[in-house]
Amino acid sequence: MTKLKNKSNPWHYWYAIRQYFGVIRYFIAVVATIIGVCFVWKIHWLLAVIAAFPIFILALNITGFLMLFVCAIIVYTWYAFSSGGRAILRICESIGKQKVKTMWLFGNPKIEGDELKRCLAYYEAQLRVTAFQTKEADLFNNTLVKYLNSVKENPVAANEMWKAADRLVQAAHEVNRRHEEIQPIPDAASAMHFVWRVTFQSVTAWAEANLSSIEALANGMTPDKAYVQHLVDEYQAAWRKAQEEDKKFLRRVKVTAGEIERILSRTDEATAADSWQPKPRDYDCIEVSKTAQQA
Repeated sequence: MTKLKNKSNPWHYWYAIRQYFGVIRYFIAVVATIIGVCFVWKIHWLLAVIAAFPIFILALNITGFLMLFVCAIIVYTWYAFSSGGRAILRICESIGKQKVKTMWLFGNPKIEGDELKRCLAYYEAQLRVTAFQTKEADLFNNTLVKYLNSVKENPVAANEMWKAADRLVQAAHEVNRRHEEIQPIPDAASAMHFVWRVTFQSVTAWAEANLSSIEALANGMTPDKAYVQHLVDEYQAAWRKAQEEDKKFLRRVKVTAGEIERILSRTDEATAADSWQPKPRDYDCIEVSKTAQQA
């Protein structure tokens, strides 16, 4: 039976941490603005009204820099005391590349020329990886609907379900491999690349747990449904975050609807022509299931 792996990864918690830091940042900026306005009010009320917005922006930027410094300390502390530190250091690199748009008053510089071409090329490559994963997930879901209710009683159904689940695991690893091969990664796409990496890792963790569950059913055992459902919830949440990051990226590059249609058309053609196949396995779920039923 495939060993169920715990895919605990500090990257899964980064966006929650960033949101938490964002709330703290704005709270501190508001408090600093109120205090600043109170001091200026003593000089003149009109001056206090005029100065409120510049004080808020200044406090927001200063707080942002301070939080980046705190993040750097956390990263290197993790690196010193944890084997997962190298992964966190890569998160720190992503922070520097993202150039968070709330850091400056006038936002990010316009993307155009060669940089825009690189961004669109990256987006198309990323879209092809996502389309491949979706295609493989659909194949598994079709088999799931057809055979899941008969896994315990019918060895043929058990074998078909096992083959579909094993293909899904191999496809998940192929997705991770293809995603890692996308180069170069433009600065504007670094956040999107990061969150899709987390998503694909979450899908892989669920796929492996799902394969273990199907093997357990075929052997007459009861799988840990709660843990599998936890992994499902985790990857679905990661997928939603990735889609949100996609929208932010498209708003940033200001791509036209016509260009998006051309990218989608090329992606559909590439996905339809993809000839990837999983590696054959020696494991025979039918024989295992028969043995379990005879025991």
